[in-house]
Amino acid sequence: MHPNIISVDVSGKELIVKLTDGIAAENTEDITNEVRAKADEVLKDVSDDSKANREVDTLVFDLTNVKYISSAGLRMFADFSMEMEDRGCDYEVRNVPREKDRNVYRVFELTGYTAAYKLTILESD
Repeated sequence: MHPNIISVDVSGKELIVKLTDGIAAENTEDITNEVRAKADEVLKDVSDDSKANREVDTLVFDLTNVKYISSAGLRMFADFSMEMEDRGCDYEVRNVPREKDRNVYRVFELTGYTAAYKLTILESD
């Protein structure tokens, strides 16, 4: 498993991908390939089955442990969003860090991603 992927697990109707550290040009291709391979295993295309009958119908990225995201990382999330839409699946980015020392949420906000995608903010302790 790629070092920036903590886990890729199915929980209920969701495929949850937990990422860590930085998401940048040097690792997005490897992350994409691993996540896509798992998605291909568990997420059916809309032509295969109705959404109501799917066991897994949502791709979720959990960014709790992400410290940095580059434009390449943003592009990776945008690509997965479009791919999930084409499959008829839901897509979410959860636990987006907002602290000053790793203001990942601000990157999403400045680029307009907060309006375009379903994001949830990591609540501080």
